[in-house]
Amino acid sequence: MIRINCEAIVRMSELFTHAEDDEFRCLRLENGMMIATDRKWMAAEKICSFNGVHHILIDDTLIEHCRIETQFAGFIEIIPNESLQFTTGRTMAGFQTGNIGRWTATPNFDRWRDLFRQCAEPLADTKGVMVWEAGDMARLAR
Repeated sequence: MIRINCEAIVRMSELFTHAEDDEFRCLRLENGMMIATDRKWMAAEKICSFNGVHHILIDDTLIEHCRIETQFAGFIEIIPNESLQFTTGRTMAGFQTGNIGRWTATPNFDRWRDLFRQCAEPLADTKGVMVWEAGDMARLAR
């Protein structure tokens, strides 16, 4: 069982506004970390202590329930069953999900650590300019 603060789910779900396919509408839970991306932005956050890798599909209903429960410091318990390839979630207030696990290979998420290492060192020689939109800057400020 993995217990995640609802506030973290709501915060990470901001990245799903542009995600069109299931691979990028899911959270990767990996050895105590939660990773979300929409191909343009990526966020990683240490959430709790657990072992293994799980991918959790996040839909609008779950986000809305987590948004409500954030007011009460709510959490969601993720219960993966690898032998059945079935993952359920239950919030503190009792909202029960169906199968929210994504059990197929997700190679784009598998290399997330390498992406962060590449960003750790600034480029020695810049090439071009960077364009920032107000919405992108607001997303970073959260």
